[in-house]
Amino acid sequence: MAGVEYATLGGQELWTALTGIRLFWGHTLADPFRWRRPSRAGFQNEPRAHALKARTKIHWQIRTQALTLRLFMFAEVSTTRRRFVRHCAAGLLTLGTGTATWSSGWERRQPVLRQNILPCPNLRESQHGLKVLHLSDLHADDWTPTVAIERAVAFAHATQPDLIVFTGDYITRDAQAFYPAARALADLRAPLGLFASMGNHDLWNRPRVVTDSLTRLGIRPLVNQSVRLHAPGGPLWITGIDSAWGGHPDPRSALRHWNTKEPNLILMHEPDYADFLAQDRLAATQLSGHTHGGQVRAPFLGAIAKPHLGRKYTLGNYRSGDIHLYVNAGLGTMNLPFRFLCPPEVTLHTLVPA
Repeated sequence: MAGVEYATLGGQELWTALTGIRLFWGHTLADPFRWRRPSRAGFQNEPRAHALKARTKIHWQIRTQALTLRLFMFAEVSTTRRRFVRHCAAGLLTLGTGTATWSSGWERRQPVLRQNILPCPNLRESQHGLKVLHLSDLHADDWTPTVAIERAVAFAHATQPDLIVFTGDYITRDAQAFYPAARALADLRAPLGLFASMGNHDLWNRPRVVTDSLTRLGIRPLVNQSVRLHAPGGPLWITGIDSAWGGHPDPRSALRHWNTKEPNLILMHEPDYADFLAQDRLAATQLSGHTHGGQVRAPFLGAIAKPHLGRKYTLGNYRSGDIHLYVNAGLGTMNLPFRFLCPPEVTLHTLVPA
């Protein structure tokens, strides 16, 4: 069988063992009674004695080759397994490094413009198509790149909304750093104005500085207040309710002047507060942020972590009773400068009658 080659390592040992097995069983099947111990009287037939010696030699050859083959195969499997583990570890390291680079260096710097059809109770047909630009959770003093805010402003210029609203958390911890970081917002303009509600981080860190900075940027903060706007096609109310986590929300005070037969956009930082408003059988639309959409989302699982008062409603459109809710993914990040499968978001709502 010279010239036969095997692709698998250890093929020569395997061939030797198989040859021995063939010889052994060939002799045994030809004369089954040959494979037996000789009598104590010794060998009467000399050729038979030589044949027995040959078979005994073949027998030990088979056992030796089988043992060698088993040891070789074990070593080969062990080597292959170690190589497999090393390759897996290298792959996971590469994947982790790539994901971290994407999440911190690219995805969080690339806000997306999400267009959404937003039902609004009591909206007139003549008001159908009003456009509201919605921004949230800038965290401008923390990890938010200035380029993300500048791109959000570029979206506003490109879409030309009728109204621009913000739903809290303009800072994380340093109120003094908010205005320099977010001065690009000063270029924002909208025919019906710019309005904002407060977030829990704003109220935990010198809220007066935050509201003054918003005012300097041309954004009107609403704290348990409502404003009636003369929008195209009819009136539109904007209500800002204080943060449920960091402040003192007072919806009765905020809504006491509201004509319930007219449409109302309620700016409320924490989305789960919609259930509380629904208990009073209010028919309105609530815009929220707070959750960052989870910030890091896993395939098929969604948000990895959810904050207090943002565990039920995380991202997108919901409904609680007669309250229509939208949760914005925000522009900034918290704790770590990462976003994964959850890019920063600027939402352009098109209002339609509910």
